[in-house]
Amino acid sequence: MLLGRNVQAGDKVAVEATGVQVTVDVADFEQIADPAAKPSGAVSVTDHGADPGGQGDSTQAFRSAIAAAQGGTVWIPPGSTGSPRPSTASRTSPSGAREAGTRSCAAPASSTRPVPPGTSTWGTSP
Repeated sequence: MLLGRNVQAGDKVAVEATGVQVTVDVADFEQIADPAAKPSGAVSVTDHGADPGGQGDSTQAFRSAIAAAQGGTVWIPPGSTGSPRPSTASRTSPSGAREAGTRSCAAPASSTRPVPPGTSTWGTSP
């Protein structure tokens, strides 16, 4: 979650939700770098049909971009490209393609499925 501003030590951050229960166990904040530029030669997931608005299922676009990269770099551009499978854009896919994008580990590609406890959205499971 990006707050859109810097938070200083001692500042208070409120989490508000309508119609859902929210429990915050720990909140850890860090500076996120400005979006990176697309690396030369990288294959963009949006060029393969990913929905940059994050509303559609972009699973096939991620798979297609990873295959097209042939072990090279897959680019995830700014936006919230949706995928129902958190591992679709793993840091290193089984094909050897590397992920690059505008998100840090603190803000991975979004998912419409919950991430199982003890796992990571950057995993390599199918």
